[in-house]
Amino acid sequence: MQKHILGLAIISLLISGCCEDTGELLLNIALQDDVTTPCDNSKSTIYQSSFNVEKGACLPPVHVKKGTTALYTTPDGLAWYDLQSKTLYAEVSTPIAQKAFSYPREIHQYGNLACAASATGMAVVDMEAHKLVWERNLPDCTLNGSNFTGVGNKFFAVGKVMDADSKKQDAIYAGNMESSEDFGLFLTPQYSRQFYNSWCGFGKVTAIKAFEGANTETYLLVAFFEPIDQFNLVNFMGLYNLTRQTWVYERAPLNQVPSGKGVQNMSLVSGIARMPFGDSIFVWDVMAGKMKSSIGLPMGSYGHKLQASDIWSNESLTLVNTSESDVIAYDNTSNAIKYRLSGLNGASLQVDLEYDLFFLPSSGYYQIFELSTGHALRSITSPCQNESSAQFTDAHFCWKEEDGKAKLALQGGETVYQYDVKR
Repeated sequence: MQKHILGLAIISLLISGCCEDTGELLLNIALQDDVTTPCDNSKSTIYQSSFNVEKGACLPPVHVKKGTTALYTTPDGLAWYDLQSKTLYAEVSTPIAQKAFSYPREIHQYGNLACAASATGMAVVDMEAHKLVWERNLPDCTLNGSNFTGVGNKFFAVGKVMDADSKKQDAIYAGNMESSEDFGLFLTPQYSRQFYNSWCGFGKVTAIKAFEGANTETYLLVAFFEPIDQFNLVNFMGLYNLTRQTWVYERAPLNQVPSGKGVQNMSLVSGIARMPFGDSIFVWDVMAGKMKSSIGLPMGSYGHKLQASDIWSNESLTLVNTSESDVIAYDNTSNAIKYRLSGLNGASLQVDLEYDLFFLPSSGYYQIFELSTGHALRSITSPCQNESSAQFTDAHFCWKEEDGKAKLALQGGETVYQYDVKR
């Protein structure tokens, strides 16, 4: 029927010759023919309640929380919303802090304070007083905007430094959350400086984790690599004692055979660091400064071993996202696979260690799994907004009500929807 209508319209147009823009009329006819299917709200998951945030306000995937209060970014600054009471506490115009908190890979919280950094600036907010404590602008690319960690009131970030002859290498900067002035270059790993290439210079810091040791002294664990030619790298681990201001070890070798791979992230629990490295997970004894074990990933669907990307660990298990979006959990004691979920779209996998959950978000569909077992708890289909499906962001927010039941907040457009997390 649609083809007949379009054909008759074209014939009528050619006969009449009364249209100044034939192409525009034909386009209008075609667009009118292509009717969008209305959103069917009967297929949407029932939500418990909802409320609106200001236009452009968004919860970042790596977010800051204090109880049920979440820090939102807005088009020109920050806003504090209590998601349980649906209350806007405060908002502030602050472009430097807005950028710092928009897409962080890590955020350090200490007491009421939270700190984040981008490539061009950093900021600290007070989650109890709902205010900006300080922000500081930096020259472009002082920091890399991704490797960030902290312990106590100290924070650490990775950036580049230049030699006098303009040759570069990665270094680590440090700051104090209570003062914007107490920030500067802190230390540089001892690169061999035997080879220099254009993309990583003499060396690159790929992951850092700050922590308090069993002896109450504080430490900074550093993963870095250096090139041996234009294509191959060697990876090292370093452990710096922040309390005593000295290296425990600085160039402990991680991979014995040079390759083109480098450690990109790591988890750290109870003195054990776990790092994806190609088709393996390296298990590193932090205080001993040596490899404890190496876990090989299983085969994928195309005759090759899976490659690990992101990693999360708690005391009992380690979860990895892989190159084929398989989600695999390993038992931390035996290193055996506890469960493997295949055929999932896990590109933006979100993990909530506090609530023993992980999430697979997509624009109109949110899947919730129990982290400890891998069991699917529920799937949430987005509601209709303005006759079309709401587009969920890839950020979630969890809290517990007084009755102990977990609640989940998801955002679509300017509306925050609240759901029960069913066990």
